Amino acid sequence: MRNTLTRLLTLTFAVSLAFLSACTGYEDGPSINLRDSDKKLIRPWRVAQSSMAGAASTQFLGDTWTFQEDGGFSILDVDFSVTIAPGQTLTGPKQGRGEWTFVEKPAGLEIFYALEYTDPFNAAVTYRDERQDVWQVLRFTQKELWLQRGDLVLELSAL
Repeated sequence: MRNTLTRLLTLTFAVSLAFLSACTGYEDGPSINLRDSDKKLIRPWRVAQSSMAGAASTQFLGDTWTFQEDGGFSILDVDFSVTIAPGQTLTGPKQGRGEWTFVEKPAGLEIFYALEYTDPFNAAVTYRDERQDVWQVLRFTQKELWLQRGDLVLELSAL
């Protein structure tokens, strides 16, 4: 009887482990995910690495993304740059706000946000730059979040 119980417990553990490792949905892991994706995401993250078509890129590098429990999202775009007219470029850090949700949970992350900024040559004019992106989650751990949109891959680190 003791031998049968040991076999049953071993089989139960093996099946549970196989089930957990198959259910993460992330291309690059982790293989076991015991914490709810929503709870793991809710925190500030900094873009540590960025690549475009496999080559290192500075796009988003150093930006801070904060996911909130109520679905709110904020971004600090540290190298924001936009041409508002020929020969007139606005640069510098900008704060954006919006919302996030998992789509095709857990492998897709949709983020909508808007950056607002004032025309430096006419303070009465305010611009609103709205963005909506769907990212594929490649890796998602307590300390790492890797996202891909087309050829762009971002590696974020938890703060």
